[in-house]
Amino acid sequence: MKLVGSKTEKEFEAVLIKNTSLVLSHSVNSHLKTFLLENEIDPDQVIVLECFPDDGSIFYLLLIENRLIGRVEVELYAPERTGMDTVTLQEYRHKLSKTQQIKLAVAMNLLRAST
Repeated sequence: MKLVGSKTEKEFEAVLIKNTSLVLSHSVNSHLKTFLLENEIDPDQVIVLECFPDDGSIFYLLLIENRLIGRVEVELYAPERTGMDTVTLQEYRHKLSKTQQIKLAVAMNLLRAST
């Protein structure tokens, strides 16, 4: 998807940068960063697409190295049980609305720009 610099794209960019920075630099979320490092994933090559709590866990939807989507569950009371499922970008894109496709394209652009 080609980005055009729209207001929507700029809003997505601001939210993605803020959320990624908060999640990967905040001490409460150190379990996620530790998990990524233990699995040889450079946190600098990750964008947090979504983050939501659910009954004692926090779920993260991550764009990893512009090649995978990871769904990570961090159990707050048993962080050692953190796990991740991954899908390819093609599999993930197939299910997205137009707005979600724009958000993914912005996230991919952010990762490209950071390398």
